[in-house]
Amino acid sequence: MIFYAYAKGDYDKLVSRVFNYARTITRNSVMAEDITHDVFLQTLKHASRIAKMVDPVAYIMVATRNHSYNMLLYRSMPHR
Repeated sequence: MIFYAYAKGDYDKLVSRVFNYARTITRNSVMAEDITHDVFLQTLKHASRIAKMVDPVAYIMVATRNHSYNMLLYRSMPHR
C-alpha cells in the first residue's frame, strides 16, 4: 500500500486522527469532515511523492493543520 498506516490496517485510526485534529483547530465537526476529505484527496493525488517520505503520517498531519487554518482564514474573510 501507499503508506505504512494503510499497510498496517490503521487507515481508520489515521482518518480519525486527522478528523479530530481538524475539529480541535476549527471547533466545527462539519468543517473538520470537509478538511479530512480534502487532505486525503490531496494525499492520494500526490501519493507517489508522499510515499517516499520518511514519515508520511507527519506530512498528513501538517497538511491537516495548514488546511484547517486556511479554512478558518477563508471563513473569516468578507465574501464579495
